[in-house]
Amino acid sequence: MLETLYQLEPNLISIERFIVFFAIVIFTLIIRTIILYIIYKKIELLSATQYNVINIITNAVKDPLGYLILTQGFYIAIISLQLPDKVGGFEIDSIIHALYILSISFITLYFAFRIIDIIGLYIDKKVRNTESAIDEQIAPLLIKSLRIVVASIGILSILNNFGYNITSLIAGLGLGGLAFALAAQTTISNLFGSATIFSDKPFRIGDTVQIGNINGTVEDVGFRTTRIRRSDQALVTVPNSKFVNNEIINYSAMNKRKIEFYLKLEYGTSIYKIKDTVTGIKKILADDNRFDQLSCIVRFTDFGEYSLDVYIYCLTTTVDFVIFLEIKEDLNIKIMRLLDELDIRFARR
Repeated sequence: MLETLYQLEPNLISIERFIVFFAIVIFTLIIRTIILYIIYKKIELLSATQYNVINIITNAVKDPLGYLILTQGFYIAIISLQLPDKVGGFEIDSIIHALYILSISFITLYFAFRIIDIIGLYIDKKVRNTESAIDEQIAPLLIKSLRIVVASIGILSILNNFGYNITSLIAGLGLGGLAFALAAQTTISNLFGSATIFSDKPFRIGDTVQIGNINGTVEDVGFRTTRIRRSDQALVTVPNSKFVNNEIINYSAMNKRKIEFYLKLEYGTSIYKIKDTVTGIKKILADDNRFDQLSCIVRFTDFGEYSLDVYIYCLTTTVDFVIFLEIKEDLNIKIMRLLDELDIRFARR
């Protein structure tokens, strides 16, 4: 071993090559400092005027570019040493080249992640201008997905550069993914449900909805489940797959609320009193601006088995549930007063 090192010593300790090595390193550091200084001043100038897209991109490029200059400079400097092809059982040239490729790959990944950060800032700015709180949950998921995709592509590229057959690897992952998918059908259904919620936006956080027999206020929308707070304050965790196969009723999306019922009057009520009842209820609705006047319907419609039926249908101009109940109560009281004035009784079975 000592004899081998002695034979290589003239190549390893050549003063001229060390001088060239250090000259290239120093030149690289100077070039890097100058370029980063120019970029820094450019960013400073843009920040003083306006914080635009060019400023953000320049700021993102700065660090990866600095690492790229250092990597390239040190690689050229090491090559200038003209190291032997092999030392012992190690191929020096292959090791240096592999480290160079690995460094460039990681720098490229780092640059890609900085670009994703820019995209994330842009998406975050856009979703904050929307009314849907679900959009604000989509943004982090989208950014994480982009990071996973970029990282996966980067790792596959690195493996490909080191001689691995990524086609076989991807095929193996495909078979493994198929087996995993068959074992996780419920999870995949929930993910499809999430995609449906995020794309169609059938509701927003804070909306009152009904899905199947579950009725309540949406508190959180996750990747697998949605949390709904019922009126009794119980928190229900609903798998997102339910939103694919079931109808969704969004009560908060209503612009009016409906009042609909039959007024059942006893047999023996004269036709004149029936007409007065219909006319009186129509007037009650017409005099109240809390009702949509174009929607009001009051008609004597049926001879029931035990009653004479007057059909009443109207829409309130408010969707607030508490106010709606107040309007409905007020309408019921006025109808009862009208029937008392007309001396009309409700039907009894």
